[in-house]
Amino acid sequence: MANGRVVVVKEYQQPFVIEEYPVPEPEPGAIVLRITQAGVCGSDLHTWRGDMVETPLPSNGRVMGHEGTGVVHALGDGVSTDSLGREIEVGDRLMYSAITPCGRCYQ
Repeated sequence: MANGRVVVVKEYQQPFVIEEYPVPEPEPGAIVLRITQAGVCGSDLHTWRGDMVETPLPSNGRVMGHEGTGVVHALGDGVSTDSLGREIEVGDRLMYSAITPCGRCYQ
């Protein structure tokens, strides 16, 4: 299994931590994207500051960079198009914005 790296806020107003994690296999209907660029936006800054009390940090921290681009690493069963119905395959470049995490893997 491949490993990836993520930038994590572990504690408010402390330096980011870079962690490795195992890259999951895609579930049916899902895509695994290898992130190549991710921005840090205002909501990331508010998270780092501790301003977002309605969404406190999980015990394992919060991954930053929920807007960016990447390359399709793997497609789950049944996936052949993007959300607009355009055909996609492993290796295609995609962009994402404000991902809602699945809550089952490391986010």
